[in-house]
Amino acid sequence: MSDASAETTYCRNCNLALAPASARFCSHCGQETAAHIAGFFEYFHELINHYVALEGKLWRTLWYLFTRPGFLTTEYFAGRRQRYVRPFRLYFSISLVFFLLVKVAGVGDLSGAIKVNVSNNPSPIHLNLPATQNWGWLEPLRPWIEASAAAKNEKLRTVSQQVAFKEMSGTFISLIPNALFLFLPLYALILKLVYFDRRRSYGEHMITTLNTYAMFFFTLLLAALQPYWWLQSLLLLWAAIHVVWELKRIYGGSWMSASWRSTVIGLVSAFPAMLLLAIVAVFAMLT
Repeated sequence: MSDASAETTYCRNCNLALAPASARFCSHCGQETAAHIAGFFEYFHELINHYVALEGKLWRTLWYLFTRPGFLTTEYFAGRRQRYVRPFRLYFSISLVFFLLVKVAGVGDLSGAIKVNVSNNPSPIHLNLPATQNWGWLEPLRPWIEASAAAKNEKLRTVSQQVAFKEMSGTFISLIPNALFLFLPLYALILKLVYFDRRRSYGEHMITTLNTYAMFFFTLLLAALQPYWWLQSLLLLWAAIHVVWELKRIYGGSWMSASWRSTVIGLVSAFPAMLLLAIVAVFAMLT
């Protein structure tokens, strides 16, 4: 038996004695006592449990996330956290699954809708840049944009519009989770400004934001899996109602207050969200 797998009565990490000697984990630092090299399935199990959060409490968390607006956030504020998946881990897990199913597995792919519009036009796409002398605040990026557009046009010259749009839409969808992740701090700031009278800390608004975005991703994922447009519409309608209900439960006040505040939040966040999506769309076309 090699030294790596030999039994020991002390922790190889902190050198303290194990109590009891047959313990699987060190009571001081938490490292496992078995020092064997993990195989493929062990690495896969660790990925699933520590990053994708596929464990027993995930299903309970998802049920409350979808059916009880604001419940997970109020539970977190009350200190009852161990029984549910933590907000950031929940958001990361759902967004990762959404990315895998939409981008890798092709669920909700836009190519079907694109095919209807471009299947009869086999001519290649050509990206035309503005002919103005000055691009304003985009002027510093002009050399990169022009070089990227030239390289993209050379690539698009060899493919049909259908193939080109499919590749661009796939890139756009794959970048949305990254764009939304960058938008999280701004959404939390908007919450803090709209609910300035509640004297909540920025961290509390960030927890609300993470759970809200996790709910949106989960609802979009359910909608992408539905074959009927009316089911998708009902799910999206529930997402809108969910936000108002969530705000009322977390921040208190009347239904009227939650309704107009959610409207303000939507209007204020619309412009930066659209700007961010436009940047993502341009990046998807140029790369």
